[in-house]
Amino acid sequence: MIKLVLSDLDDTLIFHGLPHASDQAIAAIHTLLDADVHFGPASGRMPWDIGWMFCGDAACYATGVLVNGQQVFLDGELVFEMLLSTEALEQVAECVSTYPGAVLTLYEPGHTLAVGITIEMLHAHRGISHGIDRVVPHVPDHAWVKANVRVDSDDRSYTERIRQEVERLCPELDFVYPMAGPGLFDILPHGWNKHKGIEVLRRELGVRAEEVATFGDSRNDLEMIASYPNSVAVANACPEVLAAAGWTIGASADDAVAQALIDIAQASKKGEMPAFMC
Repeated sequence: MIKLVLSDLDDTLIFHGLPHASDQAIAAIHTLLDADVHFGPASGRMPWDIGWMFCGDAACYATGVLVNGQQVFLDGELVFEMLLSTEALEQVAECVSTYPGAVLTLYEPGHTLAVGITIEMLHAHRGISHGIDRVVPHVPDHAWVKANVRVDSDDRSYTERIRQEVERLCPELDFVYPMAGPGLFDILPHGWNKHKGIEVLRRELGVRAEEVATFGDSRNDLEMIASYPNSVAVANACPEVLAAAGWTIGASADDAVAQALIDIAQASKKGEMPAFMC
């Protein structure tokens, strides 16, 4: 029987381009919660950038694994946090500054910072400027939890070349793609990922690995998909996630996760596994 469900958001629970989770998905989450099954997002997004995705319905994200597992919440309480090293981020900034159109981006509540770039350079690269409201010459000495590298290019090989170079120069960090597009990769402490965050949550709740269901589509979901027997890939997932998943459902565009959540809730009320996992 499933007791804990974690779902990626972008292109998994929420189809790319939609303003928020569908009414059906939000209703499905409440059906799960009413069946005493914990639900939460497993996302690279920050806690202050989640509410709008559920139309402000806090019950949908009171539990969750955010910032790729660097923050773990249980029933509205932060139970775990892992920060990024300022020194390591500065090294990333120095490296990416040598690549035209690339910039280190830092996030804090209410602000998005671009490091080592001028306003003029930012305006010249509209592909990386969205949401940035401050430019700074160096990484501020701050407890950073969320950072990524933006690349103003449609060429995935260019972005990958940058990612491989910072990975080589900064072994204390990991660099993963949160989505299929070429222009962005996230920064994590080395060895940390969504799966590690879910393990924190699983131990807090006292549930077994086989009682966990995870849903995902992208490379930054791979560890959480590969680590649980009842992991689920949406049909639009990348090939690695499709190969690693225990189960596959329909596409994000068809709101397939919402229906799967309803199936899990109905089965859990009977003390059973959902039909699509049998």
